[in-house]
Amino acid sequence: MKKYINSVVNIISKNKTTILFLLLIVGVALAARIVLLDKIPTGMSDDEILFPLSARSFFYTGKDLTEQWSPLSLAKPPANIIQVFGKVPFMLFSPYFANVNLSMFTARFPYALFGGLFVLVIFLITRKLFSTKVALVISLIMAINPWAIFFSRTAYEAPIATYFAFSMFAALLYFKSWKILLAFPLYFLSFFSYIGTPVVLPLFTIILVIYNWIVHNRKSTKYYVIFLVLVFATLIFYMVHLPNDVGGNRVSQILSPNSSVIADDVNWNRKESINTPFSGIFINKYENSMKTFVSQYFAAFSPVYLFSQGEGSARFTVWSHGAFYLVDLLFFIIGFVTLVNHKKKQALLLLSLLLVSPIPSAISLGDAQYALRGAFMFPILVIFIGYGIYSFINIFKNKRMPILIVVFVYIILVANFGYIYIFRNPIYNYDSFGISGRVLSRYIALSNQHGYKIQVLANGTNKGLFKQYLFFNNKYTQANHSLIAADFLKPKISIDNVTFADCKDINLDKSEITVIPFNLKCTSAELSMNVANVTNYTNNQPIYEIYNDKLCQKYAILPYLSNFSLHNFDVEKLSEQEFCQTFFTRTLGLNSINSTGSAVPADQ
Repeated sequence: MKKYINSVVNIISKNKTTILFLLLIVGVALAARIVLLDKIPTGMSDDEILFPLSARSFFYTGKDLTEQWSPLSLAKPPANIIQVFGKVPFMLFSPYFANVNLSMFTARFPYALFGGLFVLVIFLITRKLFSTKVALVISLIMAINPWAIFFSRTAYEAPIATYFAFSMFAALLYFKSWKILLAFPLYFLSFFSYIGTPVVLPLFTIILVIYNWIVHNRKSTKYYVIFLVLVFATLIFYMVHLPNDVGGNRVSQILSPNSSVIADDVNWNRKESINTPFSGIFINKYENSMKTFVSQYFAAFSPVYLFSQGEGSARFTVWSHGAFYLVDLLFFIIGFVTLVNHKKKQALLLLSLLLVSPIPSAISLGDAQYALRGAFMFPILVIFIGYGIYSFINIFKNKRMPILIVVFVYIILVANFGYIYIFRNPIYNYDSFGISGRVLSRYIALSNQHGYKIQVLANGTNKGLFKQYLFFNNKYTQANHSLIAADFLKPKISIDNVTFADCKDINLDKSEITVIPFNLKCTSAELSMNVANVTNYTNNQPIYEIYNDKLCQKYAILPYLSNFSLHNFDVEKLSEQEFCQTFFTRTLGLNSINSTGSAVPADQ
């Protein structure tokens, strides 16, 4: 033990400057991922809500939220369970979530921490592939990358799967002989962290094993073979067990010539063509499937997507900024060309890994989504970009000036992204992370304090708002988990003074506050004229209509939202008046109702 400690001390003493720079970079990464995490993003998507609740359920009972099925079970789950697809993250974080109060900050903090530590993983990989100086540059670019910052501040599983996959990457680079097998637990954790990982991780791993076997002079063959046997055994187990797994119902979303989506598209194309004996040859499901695959695959490398606008889904982009900075395109080209010319083995490795990374996106039916399904590609692109920056600086004999130019450019670009992400995106992309559910949960909590009865209606048996209410008000605990599990199985849920029900089960008692999603017609009967709206700032369109509003009726509320500040997004800490006047609108001319139920004009 003493020898080991002395060895660590010697390594530190010889690398003080490197360690100091690395700690500084990790500090930058953590700051970019943690600062304002309680406010930005402004809400929690349904998936993000489900993860901490499922983590608590697993810690309390070892089962899903309905307490019918264990994620460790090999038995086929009941159809009505509530379960996430990536098992490792919520199981791994379950002790943490069981012992903290649930909030946006606590729900996302573990993911932000992993995002910050991912910089260390990238450093270890690139230090082995290149040099310490190159690794520091690449680590810094990873720390400030828009994609990495954006998704480290969310509670999705894909970045965790990516963390473990690249940790395995690092382990395979450093380990020799029997220690190679120590990388397999990291493979296993990545494989079961995200539903899209089993598609790409085996290919990713085969490439890494072949590279390391060649680089290590074809030694340790036995251990590399054992490692690959374990890899394929995991894949075979997963495929055999898939019909009995919660992810089994997602198989229909995989691109296939026999899928109904492809068949419908082929039939439509034939209808739009002159009928000839050659129609079946030139318009068929195999041609259509291949065209769809190729189109979605190459779209992953679209410069518009990567460097300008991001993708279409509001939860995965800020829309007015890409996954990378514009200047990154220049440095990617420099890095790619330099690596191909001077580091052929490393270039081939990285290029091979990059080319397999978008496959989960390419084989998905429906709208292609790259930010999470193609998550492996982004760190690899960062490595090319970082190497390009290092190569650019080394073109010059006097390196001080190019270093200052690069630093200045990136300071401006990071500031611009930060401004878009913090000050613009929460407004023009207002409900991207479901702030409306957070606002409504707070409205219900405040109404509960006054003893007001509320019914929250939905189209069918959607439990989304119930989960939002549980999360934002910390209502799912060890004391009541069995009651909540039973509630999830009921078509109508009652908790505190609130009822969550199907629209068709509306209670027409006008003394009760009624929440209805906008444009959902639950009854032809006339409801209270006193309506407060949870409104979308982007288009001033109501998201939820609150009939017989009692909480906010005593405050003057405008017909539109305006004048937001960061302080307003600390929703749970706002005073009742500030909360009502910030997040709600009322029909023009009706600020409240008087004691007789008549509308009070805005000028009274």
